[in-house]
Amino acid sequence: MARRPRPLPYDFTEYVPGAKGTIRPPTPERFERFRKRMVTLSRERSPEKEAAVLKATADLCGDHPSADDLAQLPDRVFDAFWRWLMAEYGGPESRR
Repeated sequence: MARRPRPLPYDFTEYVPGAKGTIRPPTPERFERFRKRMVTLSRERSPEKEAAVLKATADLCGDHPSADDLAQLPDRVFDAFWRWLMAEYGGPESRR
């Protein structure tokens, strides 16, 4: 039996003032939209790719944290967040 996704608390206030909250589990439709976007992005080579990955990740999280919050994180913190998010909600591991 598959486990149910659960809300995930996050706290990036060490890096981004006010960036703290809870990520609600994505709907199946939101996750599918994210998955398709990441497949498309994995084939692209453009200067806008990083911003698109941040936006897709924020969309998956219901904009909590926002793409702007994610953009302010040090790379190692974003990478750890990404791995944690994918471990919790499933999906292909990919980095910005």
